[in-house]
Amino acid sequence: MTTNDHCEEGPYHEKQRYLFCGIHAVNNLLGGPSFVSKAIMDAIAYRLASNTGTSTTTTTATTTATGVSSWIHNNATNPHKSMFGVGNYDVNVIMMALQEQGYDTQYLDTRNDDWKLTLQQQEEEEEEEDEKEQSIPTKPGAVGLICNVSGRQWWMPGIFSSYSRHWKAIKFVRTVSIRSPRLTTATTTTTISYYDLDSKLSEPYKFISREEFIQHMTDLIQNDDEPNLCTLLLISPQQQH
Repeated sequence: MTTNDHCEEGPYHEKQRYLFCGIHAVNNLLGGPSFVSKAIMDAIAYRLASNTGTSTTTTTATTTATGVSSWIHNNATNPHKSMFGVGNYDVNVIMMALQEQGYDTQYLDTRNDDWKLTLQQQEEEEEEEDEKEQSIPTKPGAVGLICNVSGRQWWMPGIFSSYSRHWKAIKFVRTVSIRSPRLTTATTTTTISYYDLDSKLSEPYKFISREEFIQHMTDLIQNDDEPNLCTLLLISPQQQH
């Protein structure tokens, strides 16, 4: 049986629209179109940029001025999204959107190989869960990565393009096998498949092996035009207390 909600043709996959790669990355990772939308992401960006303690007024002229000022603050000078309403959300919006959906985010250090060690440690913890004599793992593992890498945006296909940052999702798809031999307690074995759900791909790509997945991530980091901006977020379900 599988512990994720993908169908036979592969995990859910949204394709790129404008600069909404942040929306696509979150929805692709979580597995559906209804997790976040432009309205939800814009609202988060507005909250992040909002000032507290703003005074209220009653005159029409002041109200109009306040409305214009608010629009400028929410859009033209909002550092968390595009002023043109076409996406381009920053990491703060992504992290808050995931938090509101019940997920924790963990920064992985891309300046060295620490990110590989963190992933390895996370997988080893899952293996320890498998070794326990129980039929169902008690600790949910990470659902995948959301990455911010350098990308190319085509405004007129084949004619005009520009380079910008791009969000993409890598999904971890688990298959859990339950073995219950006679006279012994059932044990589980978890196999992880890795899917590239980049919204710029025509369809999801399943990595042949963990080694290919790690090499892909290594190449992304090493070939980034702005290495100091390359971001890897490890996404895991929030622990219930």
